[in-house]
Amino acid sequence: NNRRIQSALHWRQLIKKVRGQYDGILTYAANFDNYFEVEFWDELDFIGINAYFGLRQAYQKYENDAQFLELMKKGWDAAFEDINTFRRQQQLISKPLLFTELGYINRKGCTVQPWQGFGYSVVGYSYYESLIRWTKEPYNYQERTLAMQALYDVVNEQNINLEGILYWKLTSHDYHLPYEPFA
Repeated sequence: NNRRIQSALHWRQLIKKVRGQYDGILTYAANFDNYFEVEFWDELDFIGINAYFGLRQAYQKYENDAQFLELMKKGWDAAFEDINTFRRQQQLISKPLLFTELGYINRKGCTVQPWQGFGYSVVGYSYYESLIRWTKEPYNYQERTLAMQALYDVVNEQNINLEGILYWKLTSHDYHLPYEPFA
């Protein structure tokens, strides 16, 4: 694992050089599935995560928006439990979080695999396995709205130190909607 050691050393040296020239805050954008592999969080001001956490399984059923919101809250609870376990293990519990990227497409199922937007996905397992063709799923703006409401609720209920969110493809132009699924 010499390459990994060299990479961590390189990043630490780079951070030191940047701090010699720049007195602002620094972070690094790690993906939701590998933030725990970053070995230099202690050198940075924030733990930066591209927060495309899957919040539910495709087979999970719900009857109404209230039930779906609760399902989304459970998904965010699980994500923050993992993040906070990592932060405690690495003695980073007081280091604030920044979601360096977060977004959802405008289609049904966007909270199953939020990083997807094109092509297809095979989701689930065994009896619960299904195919999602992302551009063929019906439009659903409410799913991503409820995912964000659940995030807001969980952060406030648990007093999570989430300092900010950088939204992926936030737009105020309606003409983007037919062409960009994350808009």
